[in-house]
Amino acid sequence: MTSDLYHTKEKGTLCIITSKEGSAPRGVGSMMLVTDDHIIETIGGGRVEYQAICAARNEEGIRSHHYELSNKEGATLGMICGGRNEVLFIPLK
Repeated sequence: MTSDLYHTKEKGTLCIITSKEGSAPRGVGSMMLVTDDHIIETIGGGRVEYQAICAARNEEGIRSHHYELSNKEGATLGMICGGRNEVLFIPLK
């Protein structure tokens, strides 16, 4: 993880992968900060990251979301990975 995430003073929502199963691209502990205007770091890209960005920008409070992408569904989206992730959302003010 680059120092950008650790040194930013931007307000936003920190997204942290807390569990992973299958071939999801990033591991437990991967983090991303979502602000109104920026995304700092990544939790793996693709549909899960897109949905996490939307959730981070549209909801408030500390919460957790479960995301699942089957290999079959991933193939229809042009992706090679599938799996399950649990993402913890922590607002930073």
